[in-house]
Amino acid sequence: MGIYDQEAPYDFVKEYEPQSGSTVFRIRILREPDPEWEVTVGEIAYQIRSALDHLVTQLVVLNGGDAERHKGSFPIFSNSDQYWKKRIKVGNAKMCRRDILLKGMRKEHRTMVDALQPYKRGQFARYDPLTVLNDLCNGDKHRDAHPTLLVVRDSRFMVENNPFTIVQPHKRMEGPLTIRKPLHDGAEIIRFRPNNWETAPREMNVKGMVTIGVCFGTRQVFVWDLQRILDYVEADVIARFSPLFV
Repeated sequence: MGIYDQEAPYDFVKEYEPQSGSTVFRIRILREPDPEWEVTVGEIAYQIRSALDHLVTQLVVLNGGDAERHKGSFPIFSNSDQYWKKRIKVGNAKMCRRDILLKGMRKEHRTMVDALQPYKRGQFARYDPLTVLNDLCNGDKHRDAHPTLLVVRDSRFMVENNPFTIVQPHKRMEGPLTIRKPLHDGAEIIRFRPNNWETAPREMNVKGMVTIGVCFGTRQVFVWDLQRILDYVEADVIARFSPLFV
């Protein structure tokens, strides 16, 4: 997927609109993303998720438990109430999901798992690598993921060799740059209005970059998201528990 992006599978076409006096840049897709990426992305996500579940099983074994009888898994919750509230009836008592999933682990190890829960990040919980991983796995199970070219919030453009980053809508330009949406061949990328731009639109030299993404329902995952998830699980999760097994 990264190689695909490096091979410049798309280009930009500049059009001048005499009626409005605007310069419009459209994307020309030279090569569509490979549909097989859906399988690859799903496999990567499941393997990472499996590593976390195996970690919980090994922590249960470390506490003298039986791996064959263990039915828990690594919890990933972006809502603290769903994690802690005792709402699941087990025998004559009620238990929270946290205690059910981590049953058989030592108290101090459960506390370590608690500290990694996405809900700890508050309003940024949905961006936590574990939340994205969970969404990936759930999305792969319940819907198709069609690889597509996407425009992202931080698309970078060069105007007359001067770089700038588009983050929010700007008065001198219009277009889909501030929203993540699939692109079709010929889609409008950005529009410059002459009365808000010091350079004559037909003279402007603009180069830009869009980013490859894979959509899972409402969750849009990019190449670097997968690497970020893997790095986080290795460095911040697995590495945190590794000393326990030495």
